[in-house]
Amino acid sequence: MQGGVNPSLEFNWYIDLIKELRVQHPNIDLDCFSPIEIEGISEVTGLTTEEVLIELKNAGMHGLPGGGAEMLVEGVRKDVSPKKGHPDNWLRVMYEAQLLGLTTSATNVIGFGETNSDRIQHLDRIRAQQDKVVENGLTGFTSFIAWPVQLETNTFGKRNRGQNKFERG
Repeated sequence: MQGGVNPSLEFNWYIDLIKELRVQHPNIDLDCFSPIEIEGISEVTGLTTEEVLIELKNAGMHGLPGGGAEMLVEGVRKDVSPKKGHPDNWLRVMYEAQLLGLTTSATNVIGFGETNSDRIQHLDRIRAQQDKVVENGLTGFTSFIAWPVQLETNTFGKRNRGQNKFERG
C-alpha cells in the first residue's frame, strides 16, 4: 500500500489504518509505505524514521515495498526524481526496516537514459546492503523488481517528449 503523505494527517491516522486493516484482513501481510513515505511521515511527525517504523510495525505492518528507489545513483536520481531525496536515504530507511525484521523488496526502474555503469552501481548498492544484512543473520530484501520507465505517463517523459534521455550537469 502506497500513496504519498498527507501533511495534515496525524500520525495516529496511519497507526489506526494499519490496526484496522489487521482487524479486517488478519491473513494479509501488510507491506505499506515506501522509504520515501516513511521519510515524509517522519518529517511531518518529528519522529525519526526508525521510530515511525517501530510504531507502524507495532500496529501490525509487516514490511515496506521497494517503491521510490528508481535508480540509486545520485546523478540520475537528482535529474529524474529530485524530490525523492538522496539514494542513501532510501537505503538507510530500508536498512532500519530490515534490522526491525520487516519484509523489504528492492526495485529498479530503467530507461531514463542512464548508462550501463549507472545500472551496475544501482545493483551493486542493493547487493552490498543485502550482504550486510545477511551477515547480521537477517533476511534483507526478499525480492527484486525491475521494469522500464513509462515515459509517456510522467513528468520526466513529458519534459523529454517521451525520449529516454537525461543530461547530467
